[in-house]
Amino acid sequence: MFHFREDLSKEYGEVAYLLFINGSIGVDLFFMISRLITYYVYVHENSGLSSSKIFLVKRLYRIIHPYFLMTLMVAGNPVDSWIETLRSMLFYPEIVRAKPLSLGMLN
Repeated sequence: MFHFREDLSKEYGEVAYLLFINGSIGVDLFFMISRLITYYVYVHENSGLSSSKIFLVKRLYRIIHPYFLMTLMVAGNPVDSWIETLRSMLFYPEIVRAKPLSLGMLN
């Protein structure tokens, strides 16, 4: 909702903007909890590669449902938008033909 606060404020006024102004804190919270879970699994369930595989499958299972839900929530009406939504849900990225970034070393 943090990413849509500008659009929400157009529709619902200043209240919507104020409700989600500090939403970026969620990213930091996500990474803190993620590292805590990773550490817990490492300490308590460390049985080598098999426990890592199980952990990754469980993690993907927990994350994929909210990802699909949010992707569907932001999908638009035109057919092109639904094609892009399907690509996103299949983790098939759009091919971007952009010039690689230059860090000023090899201009």
